[in-house]
Amino acid sequence: MRPFLLLTLLLPLPLLAAERAAPEKPVLAILDFECPEGSDLGDKVANRLQRRALEANTHTLMDRDDIKLAVRQADLKIKHTGTEKQLQDFARDQLGANLVLWGKAEPRDGGFHVAVRCMETAGAPKPYLDVEKDCANFAALANFYTDFEPVLLKKRAALRTLTPVDDAAKKKNLVKNFSFEAGTWTPDGWSKIDGLILHWLDRDDGKGKCIMMDTDVEEKQALDWMARIEKGEVTAKDAPKKIASNPNTIYGTIGAWEGVQFYSDFIPVKPKVRYRITVDIKARWGGIFFPKAFVKGYADMQDAFTDQKRELYRAYLALRTETQGKQWETFSRTFNPTLRDPKQRDPNVKIPDVKFIRVMLYAYWPLGKYYWDNVVITEEAIED
Repeated sequence: MRPFLLLTLLLPLPLLAAERAAPEKPVLAILDFECPEGSDLGDKVANRLQRRALEANTHTLMDRDDIKLAVRQADLKIKHTGTEKQLQDFARDQLGANLVLWGKAEPRDGGFHVAVRCMETAGAPKPYLDVEKDCANFAALANFYTDFEPVLLKKRAALRTLTPVDDAAKKKNLVKNFSFEAGTWTPDGWSKIDGLILHWLDRDDGKGKCIMMDTDVEEKQALDWMARIEKGEVTAKDAPKKIASNPNTIYGTIGAWEGVQFYSDFIPVKPKVRYRITVDIKARWGGIFFPKAFVKGYADMQDAFTDQKRELYRAYLALRTETQGKQWETFSRTFNPTLRDPKQRDPNVKIPDVKFIRVMLYAYWPLGKYYWDNVVITEEAIED
C-alpha cells in the first residue's frame, strides 16, 4: 500500500460516526517513574511505556506533557510506594483518568531495574498490578510491557510463569547463516538476492557481510527483475542499473508499494517455548514508517488439492533506530509462536499447532538503503 494512501486511511472519520463506532477504552495516565535525583531515567521509562501502550492501542493515553504540567501545578511527589491515595486522587480529579500507572526505575550494571504499578482511580487505593524486572535496554522494557499488558487489561491475573531453558539452548542460534557469511552468489539459508533491490555486500566497518535493501527502485523494474531471478534465468551479478525515483515518481517505487522482503529458511519450533529474536540494523525511519523484522509461524496444511505450509502466527520487531542510519544498532524482543489462549479458539474449528517459523526482514518507506546483519533466534524460556 502506498504511504500516502495509508495516511489517508488513518484520517479521522466524521466525529459522530467515530463516536458511534469506536469502542470505549479506559483512560490510562502514565506518570514519571521515581528514580535517583538528577537522573532522567524515570522520564525515559515512562515515555517508552507510553510509546508501547500507543502501539498496543488498548487504552486511551493521556498526553505526557499535559500530565507533567499537571504534576508540577499540583506539586505532586511521585513515589513508588506510600503515595497511592494521593496518586489516585490526582489521576481521578485532575486528569480524569480511569487508570494510573507509575513506578520506580533504578540504574543497574548493564541496564536498569524497573518496578511497575497500576491502580484504578475508583474504589480503594490499591494497585492491582505490581511487577518488577531487570532490563538490559529499552527494547527489553517494551517486551516487559507485552508480558504485563494482559494483567493490565485484567485478561490474566498474573504474569506467565517462565522456566529458564538450559544454557546450551539459550546460546544456540536457530537461524542458519545468521551473519550472511556463507554462500556463493547468494547467502545460504535465505531467499535469493537479486542485485537490484536486495544486495549481499561487505559491511562498511569491515565486520563481515550484510544484506542491503534498496527501496528507491522503480516498482515495475523491481518486479520484472525478481520474476526473472525466481525463474532462474539470471542471477544478482546480471542486475541492471536501477531506475531511481525523482520528486514526481516517488510513489512509483517498490518502497511505496510492496516494499522489500528477505526470508530465512524454515525453523522448527517447540510447544510453549518462548524465543528471542535479535537483529542488527543500520537504517533511518520516519513517523509511522519504519523497518521491521517479522517472525511468521506456520503449520502443515493438507486437503484434497494442496499440501503446503500455512501462516498462523505473526509478530514483529519494530526497528526505530536512535541514530537514523549513522551507526549499527541492535534490537531484540521475545515471542511465543505456539502459545494461544484456548478461549479464543472456536471449539468447532480444528486449528493446527505452529510447527515452523521463518524470519522476514522488511523495509519500505522512507525510500533509501537499509542494512541488516546478525539475525539471531534462541530459546528463552518455557511458559506455563
